[in-house]
Amino acid sequence: MAGWNDRWRTGNNVFDLDHKQLSTLLDLLEDSLGMLPDSTFPDMLAHRLVREAREHFRREENYLRLHPTPQTAGHVAMHEAFADKLDRLVARIEANDGAGARDLIVEAQRMFVDELLPADSEMMATLAARIAVAH
Repeated sequence: MAGWNDRWRTGNNVFDLDHKQLSTLLDLLEDSLGMLPDSTFPDMLAHRLVREAREHFRREENYLRLHPTPQTAGHVAMHEAFADKLDRLVARIEANDGAGARDLIVEAQRMFVDELLPADSEMMATLAARIAVAH
């Protein structure tokens, strides 16, 4: 993924910090599989990634319950699909399947950058427009 890109910012500082952390963890996990394949570090990073992603999803979904948008249901479904992908990634790492884990990292990075981040930006834009109309 080559690190965080500011064009992915949503305008919500908490969510943007979460996204930066998830991006960094994905990058570190990919690097650790290549550099430290026989250590426990990739497994530890994978579990941390899952934990951090689920915590971010919980925060974001709580926010969306308070401020629903037309995209909310679809976005929650994207969270579930991403979490499933991360669970499969952890299973591959635990099974010492480095090639399969690297393939899943590429899929997770693509989903994160091409689907989740744009969807977050769209939701934040919808909420900003709603606030602007209310004022």
